Order: sequence, then structure tokens, then C-alpha cells
Amino acid sequence: MKSDRINIAYVIVWAVASVIGIFFATVHFESAYVDGEFIPRTNDSFYHARRILDAAVGSGFYQFDPRMHVPNGSWISWPWGYDFLSAQALRLTLWLQPAMDPMRFISYVPVAFVAINFALFLGGLAQAGLRASLAMPAALALAMLPVSQIMHSIAMIDHHFLEFTFVLLANWLGLRWFAEPTNHWRALVLGAALGVAVAFHNGLFALQIPLLACTFVLWLRNDSPDRRASLWLAGSLLVATLLVALPSAPFREMMFEFALLSWFHLYIALCTGIVLIIMAFSKRGLKSFAVLASASLALAVPILLQALRGASFVSGEMSYLDSIAEVRSPFTMFFETWGPYGTASFYSWIIVAAPALLGLYAWRCVRESDPKALYFAIWAVFGLTLLLTQYRLHYFGIFALIGGSALLLQELSERYQWRRGIAVVAALGAIAVIWQPALRDRLFVVYAPASDDGYAFARDIYHALEPMCESEPGLVLANNDDGSPILFH
Repeated sequence: MKSDRINIAYVIVWAVASVIGIFFATVHFESAYVDGEFIPRTNDSFYHARRILDAAVGSGFYQFDPRMHVPNGSWISWPWGYDFLSAQALRLTLWLQPAMDPMRFISYVPVAFVAINFALFLGGLAQAGLRASLAMPAALALAMLPVSQIMHSIAMIDHHFLEFTFVLLANWLGLRWFAEPTNHWRALVLGAALGVAVAFHNGLFALQIPLLACTFVLWLRNDSPDRRASLWLAGSLLVATLLVALPSAPFREMMFEFALLSWFHLYIALCTGIVLIIMAFSKRGLKSFAVLASASLALAVPILLQALRGASFVSGEMSYLDSIAEVRSPFTMFFETWGPYGTASFYSWIIVAAPALLGLYAWRCVRESDPKALYFAIWAVFGLTLLLTQYRLHYFGIFALIGGSALLLQELSERYQWRRGIAVVAALGAIAVIWQPALRDRLFVVYAPASDDGYAFARDIYHALEPMCESEPGLVLANNDDGSPILFH
């Protein structure tokens, strides 16, 4: 009966938090609905919207766009999964409701994912052992976190909310499997989820890193997961990656590129599977370590160049990234761009605790003996490191930032035998204080149309250009910031 009560309590927390999250996701309706029409918010959303509309009600789905980077055209860096499946969902909706505005449907997709992502967030917290009473302020914190609001905001058609989905899924499924490492079905589902993730963003192959790191630490302790379960996981990862790679045109063109869904991703899945199997079928020892190290080095050779390019992107060292605001780190925002209060308006003051949490969970990676707790600690280090590297990677660290803080508060309350109500009041009090910059300057801010002052200024030009292009098709030369809105209109 106790577990039933906990499940019911979590369901109630999820329902309340989802309502609050949906409220904040729709509070900027005016920037998405202008002059009687829905418009995407931010530059990348314009391109996603155009690609989805073309696939659903236009010229069809495409993975190479001759209109970009003329005269050569360009492969679209985003994989097929998000835009293609969104187009199919739109087609089904228009079949059921032919009079619906297609842009209305697309605009509400990120809002609908509030309920999905909050369920995964709370599922991960429950699996990590957080009480439902403390899950409530944790979910409230997520609902009121501006970066979460921006991800799920109406007409924010950019794919970051879906990346957040797979980050949370990897957390939850990984915690479930390491809680019961002999469970073959949990291993299979985890591997399948990690494989499918790359269909929605090329960089999500990185979700395999915490799995490998946790398994390696356990192997060093002679506590590797079950052999058959490891085989199931490796096999499902490889099969799922192959299945989602087959529809990718770069894969069929035999390309090997981390920035496109290609043979690179299938090779990464193969490498992960081989390393997992080696650790599952060997015990710690000098000979085994030599085999593992040799195999890992040999497997790394074909991807060395791609790995260096990926590292340059994450670190922001590529020259073209200097002009992109979302690749700035919280440190740059804190000390150079927005200042302390402005940066806290995006993250709340909880961002100040991120380096300390990173250090604490890094220490726990050494000391934790329970596989599930070890996996959480490794994920916290991995996610918080990425969160502190770039603004756009915040979704990797949100679970650790909020959930890790809530778990620490629970540990303190248990160590000092606080009454449960005290811990909840303390958590709510902390939110009331450290969320002030968000409440004051970010959550209720009035944005320009499409959340872009430049777009608002040029909006009349786009509408004037639309009939001209329709009557006399041709090329419009524009920079990256203007190209996507022009293409959309």
C-alpha cells in the first residue's frame, strides 16, 4: 500500500506541475500569434516550421536543401526524426480536422511536451529515491525555470525540448536498469532509447557516455552488470541505431560525419556495444585492462578527427560560433554578457550552486558503491559539465541541478531527523528567494514578435517579398539570421 500511495502522490505532483508548466509555456502567446497568424519563435524555429509544412502539405520531405548556401546547397544538419514525424502528426490532424491552421498545431507541440517531460523528470526523481513531498518543490522549480519555459514555449518549434526528452529518458531508464542490472528487458529498452535518440539530434550519441563510464567504474570494482543483460543492451542499441539511420540520406550516401546522421553514429553504437561486452565478459585484471584499453584505442582511431571537431563545437572554439548567443557559457554570460542578475534571470540563482554540485557529485563517483547512485552521480557530473559549457546545453544538466539539490536536501533532513514538512518549507522558501530574477525579469517578460526585434522590424518586408517570390521565383541572398524567416514566408 505504501508504494501505491507514493505513486498516487507523484501523479498528483505531475498533474499540478504540468498545469503550471503549461501556463508559463503559453504566457508569451502574443509573440507567437501576430496579426491573426501563428509565427515561429526564434531563427531555427522558422526553418523547422518550413520543413515540417513542406513535408506535410507542401513539396515533400527533404534532407538536402539547394536553397541554403547557394549555389551549392547544403545538407540539413538536423536528422530526419523530429521534422518528419511532426509532419506525419500534422497530416493526421489535418485529416481529422481539415479546417485547422497547420501552424497552430505545430506551435502547440512544444507545449504538449510539458506533460511528457515533467513525467520523465519526476520518474527519474522517483527512481533516484526522492520522496514525493520533495518532488513537489522540485517540479515547481522546473516549471518556473526560464530555460525550461523557453524550451517548451508556444511556437518554440526548435528541437531543444525533444533533446530534453531523451536526456530525461536516458536518466530514468539508466537508473531503472542499474537498480536491477540483471533485468534484460530494462537493458533492452535503455539500449533502444539511446539508439533512437540520434534520429532527433546528431549529438545525442553522447548519452552513451554516462552508461559507459558507470559500467567502467563497476568493472574496476569487479561488479559488472549481468552478461546477458549487457548483450541485450548492446544489441538493442546497435539495431535501433541502424533502423533510425536507414532513412537518413547521408547514411545512404555512405557519409561518416558526426554533424549528420551517418555511419559515424552506427559506428559509435558498435563501439559502445563492443566495450560493454568486453567489460561484461571479463574480470578486472592487468590482462583484461590491456585488452580493454587496446580495443578502445583501436576503435577510437577512425573517429579521432570527428571527435576533435565535436570537442571544438562544444567548447565554442569554431570561429563561426562567436556570433551565436546560445553557445556562450554561463560564465561568459555571468561575467561579460548579461551580468550576474541577468544570467540568474535565465537559470535562477541556483546556477551559482552548479560548480559546487559538480564537485560534490564528482567526489561521489569515487565513493558510491550502489550502482544506481553511482549512475546518478556520473550523470550529474556529465550533465552539469555540459550545462556550464554552453547555454544551449542546459537541458543536459537541469535534472542534476534541480534533482541533485533536492536529493541533498532530503539527505540533510534524514541525517538531522527533520520533520518532513520542514524540508518542504525550506525548499519552497529557497525557491521563493533564488527564483526572484526569473520572476521579475524573465518569466513574464513581453517579447517582440517571434521573440526577435530584427524580425519584428523586417516583418513587413517579408510579407511584401512573399507575393513577389510567388509571381517570380528566384533567389534571395541573405545572412543566416534572415534566411530562415525569408524561407518560411
